[in-house]
Amino acid sequence: MISPVIERQLELRELASGIQRSFRDAPIYRIRFPRGTMLFKLTGNRAVGQDGRVVPRETGLVSPWWFNYETVRAAFTGQQYVLPGIADYCERANRLPVDIVLFLRSRGAVSLDWNCMTHLLVVELTRETVGAAGDCSGQQIVDDPKLRPAHLYNVRFIGGAKQLYLPGLQPSDLNVATYGPI
Repeated sequence: MISPVIERQLELRELASGIQRSFRDAPIYRIRFPRGTMLFKLTGNRAVGQDGRVVPRETGLVSPWWFNYETVRAAFTGQQYVLPGIADYCERANRLPVDIVLFLRSRGAVSLDWNCMTHLLVVELTRETVGAAGDCSGQQIVDDPKLRPAHLYNVRFIGGAKQLYLPGLQPSDLNVATYGPI
């Protein structure tokens, strides 16, 4: 198993303002993920192209938001920081009982207008990557105020899952291991 290395704890204010709202003001760590690290996300049906690569955004970069695929532990100042993997999230969802999509939409705080979450995408990093890891903050059920019905104005997903923010990823930085409908 490949283990990430925690470089240091981050202050929320060190992140760009648009990124800050995605993390709870709990420990957030700058983490170095080695080549070969497996990541996953629940995404839409156009996330992988005909060439088998992750489809980039208009910027040419891939979405920076991921979850760790395998459960890993990283040491930091004598403490163990655990990044749960997909099996942990499935187990927690089964105990509730809800399906993994509903569980990760709520705990990952994925607004309905951000992502349809119909497909599982598992990738492997092809290069060492530095990013941030921390707890997802709560988000509006529908983020865009123009699309949000009045009765959902104050309704939020709770967040709390351990998310990874890996900025600057290009399609060549990821090998697709698994992609398909859930």
